[in-house]
Amino acid sequence: MKRHAVVSVIVLLAMARPGLAEPAPTNQPAEPFRAAYMHIDQVIGRQTDAAGRRAALAEALDAFKASGLRVVMPYVKDTAGKAAYESDVVPARKYKDWDALADIMALARERKLAVWPVICVLPSGGEKAPAGILLNRPEWALRNKTGKPIGYLSPCNPAARKWMTEMVCEIVRRYEPEGLLLDYLRFPSQVVQLDPASEADFEKQLSSDTPAESTERAARLGAFKTQGLTELARMISEETRRIRPGLQIGLYTWGPHVVAGHNVSQDWKTWAARGYVDMINVSGYCYRDNYGEKYLEVFEKRMRQAVQTLKQSGGKARISLCLGVRTSHGRISEAREIAEYRRLAREAGITDVAFFTWTYLQPFLDEAVQAGYLK
Repeated sequence: MKRHAVVSVIVLLAMARPGLAEPAPTNQPAEPFRAAYMHIDQVIGRQTDAAGRRAALAEALDAFKASGLRVVMPYVKDTAGKAAYESDVVPARKYKDWDALADIMALARERKLAVWPVICVLPSGGEKAPAGILLNRPEWALRNKTGKPIGYLSPCNPAARKWMTEMVCEIVRRYEPEGLLLDYLRFPSQVVQLDPASEADFEKQLSSDTPAESTERAARLGAFKTQGLTELARMISEETRRIRPGLQIGLYTWGPHVVAGHNVSQDWKTWAARGYVDMINVSGYCYRDNYGEKYLEVFEKRMRQAVQTLKQSGGKARISLCLGVRTSHGRISEAREIAEYRRLAREAGITDVAFFTWTYLQPFLDEAVQAGYLK
């Protein structure tokens, strides 16, 4: 089935759900998906007033449209637990007296660009101290191996799941975006302990003679974490689409290796199979810096395995490349490297792309546009 037909099927299925309204008109772009993540701070620079910030955004989105990119992906809820929009759910604001997302939505629609807000779902303070909502609800926090709370909400805790779902739903309800990109919908990569309530629930499922350090216990804990995260993915998918039928939901992932037996417990293969997500945005963060001279072989293998994993799911989700222009893992040094990554991704079956980030793309933008590397 062609990809535009797949998207149509997804929309029709969403419309067919009982009790749902007709989907609102959108600027959802035609094929293919060409996007860029956007850190708002990088775009507005030192502008401190709302008018100056809006003008900086307008200038950036003019260039964005001229480049041929179609989908703006701004980070609107960060790992520190702060919202870049008006919120009654998230207690901490990134900008005082400025609704960044409202301006982005308005400016993007004037330019017929789609907006997929990026939401860092679990973090609220990150891998160190709790922040944001976890200052009000410390009992929802995951803990490190010593038992100290960290800045991550526990997806195994029903109350925390409900809060995270409402956090995402609020964005959909207020701003009516064309899509969402869910980032950090995963456990931290390091070994963590559950929140106290979830830990107690897990212990109830174990037999009294299960050794504390046994392989069996570790496997069952992994399954418990995966189940909790999958339930959160289900809730977000179903509740946001009750509000906005036809909403597209994307997921950023490290790759196919995290779907089973990994600390992050992110079984996106199952999520795709069940229709919880419509797009899998796979990390392409492979450079000489982190993989040596065989970095392109590693990249190509990851892309091919991701495509195969998605096919095995039987789901109708699409798959896209997250092309890291500059990341904590490495960076590109020439525009032609964009062409090489995209060529290998296309050969693996991936034509859709999201650049990380719009600002990091700037030094290479003119050459990339002229040479057609973004198309």
